[in-house]
Amino acid sequence: MIKRKVIKRKVNVPTRGGVDEFNSGEIAWTGGNPYDNTVVGPAANGCYRPIEPDKARKVEDKCVQPLPEARRLKPISTKPGQKFVPLIQWMRDVATHLAINGMDGVFYTVDATTNTVVTLLEHWSKMTITEAIEHVRDTTWDAYDYDNLRLSGKFIRDSISDDLFEKIKFAVQSNDEGPILYVAIVQEMQQIGTVAARIIVDEIRKLHIYDIPGEDVKSLTNTLFEYCSRLEGVQAVPFDLAAVVTACFLKTASLPFNMEVANINKKAQVNGITWSEVLTLVGTEYQMLLGNGQWEAKMLPTETSQKALKAEIKNEVMQELRKVEPKPTNGGTTVKKDGGINPNVICKKCKEKGHIAKNCPKKPAQQGGREQSTSPYKVKPKDGEAQVKSINGAQCSWCDRCNRWTYGDKRHATAQHKTREELQNASSGGNPSGTQVGNLAAGSQSYLGGGLSRTNFLGAGHA
Repeated sequence: MIKRKVIKRKVNVPTRGGVDEFNSGEIAWTGGNPYDNTVVGPAANGCYRPIEPDKARKVEDKCVQPLPEARRLKPISTKPGQKFVPLIQWMRDVATHLAINGMDGVFYTVDATTNTVVTLLEHWSKMTITEAIEHVRDTTWDAYDYDNLRLSGKFIRDSISDDLFEKIKFAVQSNDEGPILYVAIVQEMQQIGTVAARIIVDEIRKLHIYDIPGEDVKSLTNTLFEYCSRLEGVQAVPFDLAAVVTACFLKTASLPFNMEVANINKKAQVNGITWSEVLTLVGTEYQMLLGNGQWEAKMLPTETSQKALKAEIKNEVMQELRKVEPKPTNGGTTVKKDGGINPNVICKKCKEKGHIAKNCPKKPAQQGGREQSTSPYKVKPKDGEAQVKSINGAQCSWCDRCNRWTYGDKRHATAQHKTREELQNASSGGNPSGTQVGNLAAGSQSYLGGGLSRTNFLGAGHA
């Protein structure tokens, strides 16, 4: 059997690329720096440009496949909690896609001012949009280049949101080639980012730890991280951002924390630490104090906590009222003339006849002659559990002597509990430790433990 000789097919050599030989013939590839003679092969298999219609169509479909929806660029939002794609990340994604699919070659040009080769994917500021249009119109391109200009333009257009395209549509003057769209998009986002950066920094300056319920450092840290990440995303980070972030954590109710924040503030101004390092240092100090039970946070009377407190008080009052003998029901009087219980009376707890709520067989078990309370303020923490926690939005401390969680102006731990006699002795001069107790009337203030904790005395027996 005579073997037929394989005739190699000759293909045109791309201006921005080259040709590789295979057993079945030759195949062209594109991409890379056309001014660099050391580029001897494609960056990836996606750079090959087969001439067979089916294979060529598959390559084209891959080239124009846009970025996933979650990674597409859109105008920056200054509000935290909304989806945001950093500009720098989008630029990296676009550059990677163009390189592995052989379309980055058409973005290379010579900078007329420095006579050096640049790529618009990195040096987009070297050209205005008008100059980018001239670059596309005045450069000598071959057939491969024209394909890459068209394919890169479709990929970039479909990798941004419609509202962002509306902002650049007039500037590009109906040109849809990749380099033109890319320069217009990045420069537009830079302008939007500059305005957004000023707004974001102003929002950061308004944030203060003492405005956060319970002075929750973690909550404030999360908000600041998202704001600062947006500034990083639009490449508009002010030089003093670390100091601005540090100022948000000053003036808490915890003196050790304030001292640490002051040290961090000095580092931010002198050593030039970053905003992310500030958040890490602040968070570490907060977790240490919180874990040791040393976090003394003040509670702000937010609308939510006030409503929760009123509901709890109303619930406790209603529980006390239910212990009173019920009024006559529609079944007749509660007590019959002979002193027995009216069989038609209805229990207000189980809704059954023949007994009253006080004698209900289905009521909770007794403890010391009293019913167990379902109030979360009376659930004692188990051994090893934290003695400080948040209930209904209010920071609370457990007191064994009061046998409940204390909150608000009456909040205190077991060690801070004061009896009426102890308060009277303190006010009469019997204060050997020198602790300032002051007037014990409602609303007066005391500084215990050398000023490290601030407690209000409201009524005898509570600190």
